[in-house]
Amino acid sequence: MTGHEAQSHPWFKLCEEEDHPEIELKKISSEVIERLKNFKGESTFKKAAMNLLVKTATEEEVHDLKAAFQAIDTDGTGMIGAQELRQILVSKKQNVSDSEISSIIDQMDYHDNKQINYSEFLAATINVQSFLTESRLKAVFNQFDTDSSGNITEENIVLAMQKLGRETSQSEVLEMITKHDVTGDGALNFAEFKAIFFDNKELESH
Repeated sequence: MTGHEAQSHPWFKLCEEEDHPEIELKKISSEVIERLKNFKGESTFKKAAMNLLVKTATEEEVHDLKAAFQAIDTDGTGMIGAQELRQILVSKKQNVSDSEISSIIDQMDYHDNKQINYSEFLAATINVQSFLTESRLKAVFNQFDTDSSGNITEENIVLAMQKLGRETSQSEVLEMITKHDVTGDGALNFAEFKAIFFDNKELESH
């Protein structure tokens, strides 16, 4: 093998890409960028549910998103900070202010540490329509329905959030329920839970 042939070997190409994260940044799709910018956490409850849901994803389903996260996380900490987020948005010709950067992070930041971890990134960028199957939604619903009553009550949310390592105040729990309680009975049934993730048109197709 000549020196030129060696330099052209795929192994060297891989090392070259690892040494130059800007090359990887170019591979991040505009669709992922749009989801990053436009994701709406809406409520702590939705963020918690989405962070549970993405944990059920297979390696194949999140392969490209995992690569995107690693490319944006240029310092390799496992977290995307404001500066790293700004870098990818600017590289994609997106003009954003400091307040917009903060707002984007706040929408995804379930753990309230002003950074985006891998699960939070997946929750914001995964293709909801193709990923959220009935069985996955039901499995996560059951994690919140701690007494298997078929409804998620305030007490259920408190217990489920404690298991997730997050303490919630009475006002936070009440807000989680009332925001999504369409029937007004003080609890969330499975249809109301599913409606958090899909609009009516999407619900009809699932």
